[in-house]
Amino acid sequence: MDVLLLLGAWLIGLAVILGALSASSMRVVAQYEKGVVFRLGRARSVREPGLAEAAANTAE
Repeated sequence: MDVLLLLGAWLIGLAVILGALSASSMRVVAQYEKGVVFRLGRARSVREPGLAEAAANTAE
């Protein structure tokens, strides 16, 4: 029983940490601006206004 309680607490903690990391990587791009994604100093893509992920994977 103690093992299940410990495992459940560990999984809840992991879910909270992953949720916080995911929420901190989101950004709202204002209507009057565009977001530019840089990878290794080079512009990779342009994000349109709206909700954008800060570290989005781009396969270009």
